Amino acid sequence: MHIYALGKVWLAFPHSLAFGSALVFWGLVMTLSPFMLWFLARQNWYTASAVISWVAYLWMGFLFLFCSVFLLFDLGHALVTLLG
Repeated sequence: MHIYALGKVWLAFPHSLAFGSALVFWGLVMTLSPFMLWFLARQNWYTASAVISWVAYLWMGFLFLFCSVFLLFDLGHALVTLLG
């Protein structure tokens, strides 16, 4: 889902090395965020864990909604293309 969503964002904006690097960094950090949360909770860093969990879980919800909507758009576009 991260690759799909960040690929859509990459196509929507002008390309640059800094923008591509930021997208890759954001994708890696958000992909690994559940592991970071687990580690922080084990270290009893509850404040940091709470802040990161808000960011990570909001991102997961946004990612789910984004992928659901745009997957429907892509399937509709493919259907229209196949039917002419």
